[in-house]
This record gives sequence, C-alpha cells and structure tokens, in this order.
Amino acid sequence: MSHENIVCTGLYIVDRDHAISGGDLLFKRAFYSHEAVEIFMGVTRDRPVITDRVIASGLLPLGRLATDSGRMIVYPNSHVHKVSRMVNQGNTVAKSRIVIFFLVDPGLRMLCTLDVAPQQLIVSREEAEMHRLSLMEERKNHKQDWNIREIELCEH
Repeated sequence: MSHENIVCTGLYIVDRDHAISGGDLLFKRAFYSHEAVEIFMGVTRDRPVITDRVIASGLLPLGRLATDSGRMIVYPNSHVHKVSRMVNQGNTVAKSRIVIFFLVDPGLRMLCTLDVAPQQLIVSREEAEMHRLSLMEERKNHKQDWNIREIELCEH
C-alpha cells in the first residue's frame, strides 16, 4: 500500500525440503510510457496471442527465480510477483521456511515504538484472524486496482 512507503521486498528461504518442487517466483512490471508507445505503434494486426495477453494485462513479464534453500531475493515493490505451484513429490510431510521483510523508504521518518506506547491487549485467535483477513483483503483489492491497465490499439 502506498501509505506504507515500502520500496523493496526481501525474501530469505531459510530451508526447503528436497521433496518440494515448484514454488518459483514469477515477476512482472508495468509498462513504462515509452514502452506502451512502442507497443501501440509497432504491433501489427496478425500478432501472436501472447502479445495480446501482455498488452491486456499492462504488465511486462520479467522472468522467474528459483526459491532454493539459503537464497536471498530482493525485488522492488513496483514488481508484481506470483509464486508458482508447489508440489510435495515425497511420501512424508515436506516443509519450506521463509522470512519475508519489507524495506521502507529511508528518506521518510516512520512511526516506530519510540512513538507508540506498548499495547498489551488480549486478542482472541478468531479476532486476530479477522484482522489479518481484513488487511489481506485491503491489500488484494489495492493490488488488483493498481494492476489494471488499458491500451487502445485503434488505427485512427
């Protein structure tokens, strides 16, 4: 969310069982204005279907990164990411442990524990889950709004 001033996301894969396959991070980013002009001016009518999909999404595919144990991945908050399907290929429970952190704009003063008194409230699990779901819903809707792009390919 823009009010959070997050500039990058960091992901550290602490451990990942060998039985797990998949789970790569796929990245996309919004077109720059000059790229949108190039697409608009350079795309023909008989273009491949994949080109139409990229144009419709407004997002340029950047590639993928494997999420191997011990790997540290940092990417700008402007990038959209998706985790590919993970499958346990073994017969026992497999685990993947990750640590995610957000890097905020160092040029801005952030609200911190120096500014807020300790808050030792008792919160039930149900209430905590309700708050978590509402925050996730807010973030999901914001990301969907941010990702909507339209490019007209009119010939006039």
